[in-house]
Amino acid sequence: MSSTHAKWWEQPNVHVLILRDATEQMLTGVRIEISHPDYSLPLEMIIQKDSPDIIQYIYQQKSVIGELCGGWVHPSARGQGVFRQVIQTAIEYTKVLGLTWVLGIAGQHSIAFFETFGFETFENIHQQSTYVYPDERYCSTLLIKHN
Repeated sequence: MSSTHAKWWEQPNVHVLILRDATEQMLTGVRIEISHPDYSLPLEMIIQKDSPDIIQYIYQQKSVIGELCGGWVHPSARGQGVFRQVIQTAIEYTKVLGLTWVLGIAGQHSIAFFETFGFETFENIHQQSTYVYPDERYCSTLLIKHN
């Protein structure tokens, strides 16, 4: 498993959910990263330049905030509904972890998918919710869900 967010595996508030088949082949997975004073959430690095108001808002809340990130599906498992399963499980697990808010960055092609789980577009004070991520080829949208 790789990531654009370096050394997430060394952070204390990271949980990884993986779905395997009967042969132990990893089919899909996602990370849940919980806000922590010593570690930035991955989305903070993405939005801090254009939306410092959102970062400030997030940390002013008297809530536990986390991020779903690093989602992936093995090519052999695409179209089988395994990502839906792991995301549903991750959302339920965020409740067990005590998260009040769950954030995520979704590509334009996956916004409708995440909306089926109750995520909504989260705009900054300039009514902006889209960001260049993971690189200039992509436009991604900041999403939020209240547990």
